[in-house]
Amino acid sequence: MKKLQTSKLADTNLDLDHKLMDTKDVSGKLLNHDYSFILTNQEFMTDEIESLYIGTERLSVNLNQFTLLANKKSVSFNDLKGLSFIVLSDIGVWKKVAEGKIPGAKFLYQEQREAFSEITKYSDFPYFTTNISKIDSDNIFSDHDQINVPISDEASKMDFYAAYLKNNKRQVAPVLKTMSASWSNYLS
Repeated sequence: MKKLQTSKLADTNLDLDHKLMDTKDVSGKLLNHDYSFILTNQEFMTDEIESLYIGTERLSVNLNQFTLLANKKSVSFNDLKGLSFIVLSDIGVWKKVAEGKIPGAKFLYQEQREAFSEITKYSDFPYFTTNISKIDSDNIFSDHDQINVPISDEASKMDFYAAYLKNNKRQVAPVLKTMSASWSNYLS
C-alpha cells in the first residue's frame, strides 16, 4: 500500500466501495449515477458507456517450500489437482475459476481475514494470491514461509477495465489515467 500512497492517486479525493457487484448491474449503476466509474473484468461499450483497460490481475498459488511444485517457475491448474486449499470466502470471480479448473481439489473456505492469515501462516495448506495481494493494506502475507508460484494457464489472468459514462469521461479520465499508470508501475 505504501507504493500507492506515494502515487498520484494518494492526492485524489476518492470514495471507494469495495463491494463486489454482478456484471449485469454495472450499466444500471452507471446510468443511475450511483458511481462515477466501476472496475470490472468485462469491457463495456454501448452508446452511453465505454471502458478503459486498467491492468491484468494474475493468479498464483502459495505452496509449502518443501513440496516439489514449489521448485517450479510456474504451475498449471492441472498440476494442483487433488490438493486441498485454504481460501478466503470473498475472492470474487477467482472462486469460480479455481473451482472449475483444478480437478479433484478441495476448498476450505474461511470468512475472517485474520483467521485466514493465521491458518495460512502456520499450516501447509496452499492458498491463492494475485499481484493485487501485494498492495493489501493489512499485508497479511508478509511473514509467511510459503513460496509464491505463478499459475501459467490463460484462465489465471484476468483483464480489468474501468467502465464509465461517456459524458463523464473528462471528469474520470485523470483518475483512470493515474490508476492505469499505478497498476503498470506497481502491479505488473
